[in-house]
Amino acid sequence: MKNIQYHPLLSIVKRLLEVNGEELETLINDLGMEEQMLRQLALKADVDTLKQLIEEKEQLEVNQTEVYCVNSFTTLQVDLMFKGTEYRVKTNYYDDDKDYTITYLDTNEEISYENDIFDEIITYIEENVMNFEERDRKCMFTS
Repeated sequence: MKNIQYHPLLSIVKRLLEVNGEELETLINDLGMEEQMLRQLALKADVDTLKQLIEEKEQLEVNQTEVYCVNSFTTLQVDLMFKGTEYRVKTNYYDDDKDYTITYLDTNEEISYENDIFDEIITYIEENVMNFEERDRKCMFTS
């Protein structure tokens, strides 16, 4: 820490040394400095550290996914939170064909096949949730 000669600032710094991390984060947010602080810290960090932080952030978002599914004979419905947004996925299963419909859970607005998130959700569900060979099994997943 640099030596601070200016007396009023010195007293503020001494008081801030008693503050915990959450309180300091709240102060930074209240001052509207979070973006500036993030930018300054990111520019000082090495690239490997930033890559690790991005991977950790992405993993946290995936780990916050909660999946609840309801089985019927030909349809599987999954309500999930994926990357911070809630979706409802309905899948009709005919022989070996699967027909997917994805909507936002809060608005019922349908997401088009062209949307990148559509493929991400289907991939996630097929890899982690849906197993049609076990469709008669009652299921509730939290990942």
